Amino acid sequence: MTQPNPPPAMTDAKNYARCRYERCHKRSHQWRDPAFSTVGLTSILLSVDGITNEAHTVLGAAVPLAVTLAMILTVVAYRTLKVPKRPFMPSVLWLTFKHGMFAFGLCVSGGVIWQRVIGTVAVSLATAVVVLAVIAGLVAGLVNYMTIRASVLPDGDGRS
Repeated sequence: MTQPNPPPAMTDAKNYARCRYERCHKRSHQWRDPAFSTVGLTSILLSVDGITNEAHTVLGAAVPLAVTLAMILTVVAYRTLKVPKRPFMPSVLWLTFKHGMFAFGLCVSGGVIWQRVIGTVAVSLATAVVVLAVIAGLVAGLVNYMTIRASVLPDGDGRS
């Protein structure tokens, strides 16, 4: 059985390196996701006017970022507490799921309201990174506060 397009013969080191580069280069382009490929872009869409679209936006990329960050930071904040705290298995495991869903709902509803009010906005790559950093910072601060507040056992005098 013969291949339709056989690779060129690899007789010397230069030809071998070229073939290897072409194979890897083609493979990387085959699986490249435009949401994470910013090579050659001068602007990125922050939002698009319309709920159903195929465009990759910064606010769309912020949703999985916020959900995973909220869930990971809930566990990290709980593990770093040095005061008496609730047991992990029933309460903090549920808290982890709850924080992930809270971040999902907050980001999706904020993104939908933003695109409904503002519409299509294109920003530079640096602005997109700053927007994602601000969202990540807000999620981190809010989740840390909510985790400490929910995980610390209350004192004997009724205050928590």
